[in-house]
Amino acid sequence: MELRRYLAILRSRWLLIVVTALVGAGAGYLTTSHTNTYSASSTVYIGSRVLIGGADTGGLNISTDRQVALADVSRSFAFMIDSVSTARDAIDTTAVTRSPVQVVAETTVTPQTSQLLIISVTDREPAIAQKLADGMADAFVSKVQQLEPTTTEGSLPFLPAYKFQSAALPVVPLGSDLNKNVVLGAVFGLLMSCSAAFILDYVDLTVRSSDDAERRFGLPVLGVIPMLNSGMSPAGVRVRPLQPASAVETTRRA
Repeated sequence: MELRRYLAILRSRWLLIVVTALVGAGAGYLTTSHTNTYSASSTVYIGSRVLIGGADTGGLNISTDRQVALADVSRSFAFMIDSVSTARDAIDTTAVTRSPVQVVAETTVTPQTSQLLIISVTDREPAIAQKLADGMADAFVSKVQQLEPTTTEGSLPFLPAYKFQSAALPVVPLGSDLNKNVVLGAVFGLLMSCSAAFILDYVDLTVRSSDDAERRFGLPVLGVIPMLNSGMSPAGVRVRPLQPASAVETTRRA
């Protein structure tokens, strides 16, 4: 009984539900970017000697546990790469027309292994994405060499990090979220419209059927008077309306 009532409510508000779902799908379509974007990635290798405690770490205070040291250095380097300072140096090197904040927002650094960091840069132009990916790697390697000494007395020079692999020119754009956003917008609109339909039915006090009367008043319905159209009998047969008595007498005299 309750399920039939809920379905009846939804059927009575079908126009509201359809319109709201279409509006949600349209909002998802309009708020999704339709510009193709490309991603290029370069790889930075973290030097193994910098992870080992000793004189050639430049006084770097690193745990003797190698796994802990690798994790600490990887997190530190990832934070240093995806920074405004590194982005500013990369822009100066590549001479691209992007702001440091924009480059940082479009850059992600992902540890591939304990000693490899993948630098990915996204841009609407594939050539600029490639330049920035290499530029971020080169800028970081140059910066970390200035922060960490590469030689100590009586030892061979070493690099804390260097670019292991340059970025390739991307030729395939990244997948768009258009379909997903349209579906999510339609589902959100559908849920909102169904909720609105139930709320409107809850605040509407009109009694439309015997079931509504029993539900609202908590009493059984003993009888129902059907609503008849003008000139129709309960069986649906057209009848002649009753005439006043004066009209009947006038007809007889005539």
